[in-house]
Order: sequence, then structure tokens, then C-alpha cells
Amino acid sequence: MKIKDIKTYVTEAEEAFHGLDTSLVNDTDETGHTEFGNIRNKKVIVPIETKESSLRYKVTRTSKHVQALPCISLIRNSAPPLILLLRKRQIVYPYPITLRREMDQLVMTTPKAYATIEALDKWIDSCYFPFVDQRQAELGKHTAPAVLQLDNSSAHVNEGIQAKQATHNFRMLSFP
Repeated sequence: MKIKDIKTYVTEAEEAFHGLDTSLVNDTDETGHTEFGNIRNKKVIVPIETKESSLRYKVTRTSKHVQALPCISLIRNSAPPLILLLRKRQIVYPYPITLRREMDQLVMTTPKAYATIEALDKWIDSCYFPFVDQRQAELGKHTAPAVLQLDNSSAHVNEGIQAKQATHNFRMLSFP
């Protein structure tokens, strides 16, 4: 990371956040867990460093990697997360009874359980935009811009997602 990259980010952030309602500023980044466990017929995420002796129930390790893409606003509200599993995993029904598909969380498979352009694009359309629309409606500011902070991943820098910035009145802010 270079000093000029940090200065560029600070300048862009000052422009993006000026006069913006904090509930429309969201931050997201992938958080990885190295193991996925199955406990009492419910799938749960258990980090690999967790000792089985410290768990209340026996955990069956079923996959080596899972990623979650949470999105949290500055006022601590959160958009439905994106859960990424390894491709070719058998996902019988990854949504617990209380969670609605693409409304409470989005589950997808990718080759290495990392965010891809397609996964991020679908999450933005299915989860992020409805979340921002709801926040704008609650504030009575239907035309207020939103800011989504992301790391500098190649999946985030793509023409399709960049084009959505203008049509949906949000700004993606990549930090170094």
C-alpha cells in the first residue's frame, strides 16, 4: 500500500460522505471461515481453529472453506449477507426455516468460495439495492445517494457493477 493510495482514498471518502446520512453508508468485506460444520441437521459455520472439545455438540466437518460477505451500515443496520460455498457442494436447502431466500440471506457456490463478479452482482441486485431502498424510504429521502465501501478486489471492479452506480444512485468506494 502506498501513501498516495491512502491520500486518494481519504479525498474520495471526504467527497462521498459529505452531507450524507450515516444510515446510507455501508461497509462490506469478505470474512472467511476455514471449515463448515453440520450439527443436529442444521448447517453452522465453525472456524477450523475451534477445538471440538470446546463445542457443545459434535461437529461433522463437511467442507474446507466458506465465505461470508456481510454489509453493515454506520448505524449498525445490516443488509442480508452473501454466503459463498465451494462449487459442487450438495446444498439440499441452505436456508433455515426462519430465513427467506434472497431476502434474509443469499447462498451461492463459487469455485473457491470467494466472491466472483457474478456472485457480487447478484448480491447487489438481490440484497443490497432492496436494503438501500428500504433505508431511503424510512428516511423519506428516495433520491439520497448511498455509499458502499469495498476492498480493492478484482470482483468489485467490473463494468456491469460500475454501471449500476449511476442507475441506482450509489457510489462504490474502494479502499486500498
